Amino acid sequence: MANTSQSLLTLDFATYKASLKDYLKNNPVFKDYDFEGSNMAVLLDLLAYNTFQNGFYTNMALSESFLDSAQLRSSIVSHAKDLNYLPVSAKSSVGTVNVSFTATGVTTPYVIQKGSPFTSLIKNQSYVFNTNQSILAKYTGNSIYTFTASIYEGLYINDPFIMLSSNDPQRFKLTNQNIDTDSITVTVFENGSQSGDVYTATDTLLGLTPTSKIYFIQASADGYYEVLFGDNIFGKQPLANALINVNYRVTVGADANGAKVFSCDFDPTNVGELLSTPVTTLVLASSNGNDKETIESIRVYAPRYFATQQRAVSSDDYASIVLAKFPNAIDDVNVYGGETLDIKQYGRVVVALKPKTGTVVPDYTKQAISNLLLNYIAVPNKIIIEDPEYFYLRVDSTVFYDPSITTLQIVDLQTAIQSDMSDFGVDNLQKFGRDFRYSRFVSSIDNSDESIVSNDTDIQLIKRLTPVI
Repeated sequence: MANTSQSLLTLDFATYKASLKDYLKNNPVFKDYDFEGSNMAVLLDLLAYNTFQNGFYTNMALSESFLDSAQLRSSIVSHAKDLNYLPVSAKSSVGTVNVSFTATGVTTPYVIQKGSPFTSLIKNQSYVFNTNQSILAKYTGNSIYTFTASIYEGLYINDPFIMLSSNDPQRFKLTNQNIDTDSITVTVFENGSQSGDVYTATDTLLGLTPTSKIYFIQASADGYYEVLFGDNIFGKQPLANALINVNYRVTVGADANGAKVFSCDFDPTNVGELLSTPVTTLVLASSNGNDKETIESIRVYAPRYFATQQRAVSSDDYASIVLAKFPNAIDDVNVYGGETLDIKQYGRVVVALKPKTGTVVPDYTKQAISNLLLNYIAVPNKIIIEDPEYFYLRVDSTVFYDPSITTLQIVDLQTAIQSDMSDFGVDNLQKFGRDFRYSRFVSSIDNSDESIVSNDTDIQLIKRLTPVI
């Protein structure tokens, strides 16, 4: 009998059906059998379809078992959890305003409570912003009071839970997917107490004791976030029947960026004391709002975050921590020692930040990054946050093309070339440590359209300065 082995290299429907036919034709019993004109064709279709379906299912199941090949967000989140990586949630857009109002001052001081609302319109869409903490209004004379506030887009929501038992571990799933995890506050009320204990978030077991009032945040497979407590060994576990209140902000993410006109939608005084409508003045337009982290971003940053092992020693450690915690605000990070500065500063770590939007990272983001890194430093270094220096390229290019082999007009050809120039900058230049390669740049111009014969390109390096007069 001839060789009857089946090929396992391809398991698509048509190939496998042909393989089954070849197998049967090599059997003397089915020699000269008409496989297409009999009921045998139906059986072969059934076998081939079943094999194809099983092969596809097995391939997909195995692919979801690895971080590099997984396609489902639930699978990628599960793998990231094994690496102690928390996918970054949606982030509220934040702006800064100054508010002034006149009041009788009978019941001063006036306290602006957390969650006091402001509204803004962006392209005829209304967005609600809120204060994220209580603020004290300052008296400036003539019955005028003022306060400056950072306001965050989103609505504050409470999720109440009951600790059913102190013996079994419990996970408390929050009820919204678009949570800004930076806004989560957890308060635990035990034994009917009216004043609860505030628990703080952590992502490490280092330094925890049985009395540490901490909680952990983890992402669940269905896109929600969960809150977990300690086990009375690493962190305190709330008592049975304790009331757990989780307060957080739900945000629309990047859609609220760019708001510049805000209106104050609350009375900053007590009833009957406000003498004029509060006047809101813009200090900083809203920015840094972002959607929750994409699966491709999780795939890239989860293993790099795990490689830092909860400490910042090398420059890669610093960069990985910052990019993992602020992927929606920071585009790239460059880290170097203070000994490399013109005026040497030993024992200092300089962190240069390139934002995703604009050219300079806001001060509150710099402070948040500085505070974050201090938790990972093994030796008493000092963090210096720096803004990057930007260099620009001026391009003068004369492009020669053959009009007989293209249907594009000159304007369309110019647009295509400019688009390729822009793409070249994004792909090759807009990161730290990248070099400009003239030969590659002019080649990208030649490849913009098949009609381009050659180009004569002159490059000038530009540094933009704002002199202090």
